[in-house]
Amino acid sequence: MNSVAAVRNCLDRASMLTVLRHHKIPIPDTSIHRRAFRTLSFPAMLKNTVSTGVRGRRTLLVRSRKDLYKYSAPLRNGLWIGQKLVHEVLLTKVYVIRNEVIGVRDEGLFRKSNVIDHTALDREKMQTCLSCGQLLGLDLFDVDLLSDREHTYVIDVNDFPSFSGLSKAPSMIANYLLEKFEREA
Repeated sequence: MNSVAAVRNCLDRASMLTVLRHHKIPIPDTSIHRRAFRTLSFPAMLKNTVSTGVRGRRTLLVRSRKDLYKYSAPLRNGLWIGQKLVHEVLLTKVYVIRNEVIGVRDEGLFRKSNVIDHTALDREKMQTCLSCGQLLGLDLFDVDLLSDREHTYVIDVNDFPSFSGLSKAPSMIANYLLEKFEREA
């Protein structure tokens, strides 16, 4: 549904985050690691950089150096992005079809999700999410936001979201596809 070029923009998380940072999209303190995590600040989220293959995307929450030993097996291979967590965090997934935010899911951090009305999203967060899609060339996507009392950061953009729990998503996606095919025909 997204163009091949847009999907390529999202394959490598490190490159994607670099593009977002370059365009002044707020992202948390971020570092790249291979096996050694000497410069990692805790608490942090670790994510593998490349989202292809059998394992796909993987995210690990590490609160201390001790947690690194708990996850030692998956951390042995590949490059990992370390992102400093803010305190009292709220993880919000924002679902977008073209230029319209259609749903928001507040998840806390690794807790059960709660779908809420997208109108609860303030204008600044909505514009940040739409800017991510424009910069990466995406039409259908979701943005993971990490917020504390003072700041909101983009921690990930997903080019293949599930839209699960959003009752109007199937009809909106169908309408989007019909319009896209009619324009291209």
